[in-house]
Amino acid sequence: MRSIDKNEISPFLRYARTIHVTPDYSYNGIAAYDARAVYILSGGGKLSVGSRSYRLAPGTLILWQAGQVYGFQDVAESVDLIMLNFDFTGGGEALMIPDRAEVFDASRVRSYPAFTDGADDNGVFYRPGAFDTEPLMRSLVDEYTMCRVNSDLASKGLLTTLVAKASRPAANDRRADELIAYINSHASEKMTYASLGAAFGYHPNHIGRLVRNAVGMPLHAYVMKIRVSRALALLSEEGRTVAETAELCGFPDSASFSKRFKAETGVTPASVRRRKNV
Repeated sequence: MRSIDKNEISPFLRYARTIHVTPDYSYNGIAAYDARAVYILSGGGKLSVGSRSYRLAPGTLILWQAGQVYGFQDVAESVDLIMLNFDFTGGGEALMIPDRAEVFDASRVRSYPAFTDGADDNGVFYRPGAFDTEPLMRSLVDEYTMCRVNSDLASKGLLTTLVAKASRPAANDRRADELIAYINSHASEKMTYASLGAAFGYHPNHIGRLVRNAVGMPLHAYVMKIRVSRALALLSEEGRTVAETAELCGFPDSASFSKRFKAETGVTPASVRRRKNV
């Protein structure tokens, strides 16, 4: 099965429903011909996917690839969940019924690429406490069930957002969020891994990993993007000069500001300012 990156994702929702799982639920040792997503509404237990078991609790979100064998385990009383059948890159409207593992035909999933950026080494996206994704899951069920005009377009947008949230590295926890918020608040100041490490009580190397996992780029590149983004807004203000904007955004001089600005946007600060003043 071919792997894809985030730029190739164009997800297609094939099916969405709410399921009530009891201890005698028969879905064990099953393999699907498209990808699956599960969000736990209530109850607990375990979900086995491939070679691992994942603990279920309210707020847990799990996504896995086509062809992986899965099943529910240790369901004490019952579990209420939302399940989605989907493809990462489209794949037609026909509903594909899963098979038991022993009769599963792997050749039928070859045209459905796998997306694993941010998944564990089992190819699974496991996100406990993902309560912010519940509205997305409920909206996907609603769009699928009601079949409104442009429901497919709405579902694609919702599903793209869901995959983006699920594929954010697990290191993007509360402490990492605090770090990113701090960087945004101090982006106009000189900042290094060492200074951030001192502020947060972490080794500079750990700060580097947290930043890259959270935003997908090194600290310097992220700070530059923030500064340029703010510069765009400032340049739209009446009477704001390029030199003033450079200073407010933390650049040492107009020359270095203009060079970075053009590298990020393809145009010069002066040209943006002229357009505003036309």
